[in-house]
Amino acid sequence: MDNQNTPPEFSSDWVAKIKKAGLTTPAILALETHKPLSFIFSQMIVVGQPVLDFLLPKSISQQAIALFSDRKNLETFISKLEEE
Repeated sequence: MDNQNTPPEFSSDWVAKIKKAGLTTPAILALETHKPLSFIFSQMIVVGQPVLDFLLPKSISQQAIALFSDRKNLETFISKLEEE
């Protein structure tokens, strides 16, 4: 698994879903607030991945790890959310 780049389709899909649900502002606020803890979140997902893979498709946990493990990916995701 390549954790260095968030797959663009993952970012675009989730940005579209967040915007459609009208949760852009709360999502940006939550991501910006918890940005210093993003690497810890990615490691928590790694630890919980066996359970998450049982409940969700494996690709979702892998993409979440890729998003949170690198701050550059998180910044890109936030900037996509801020675009109109």
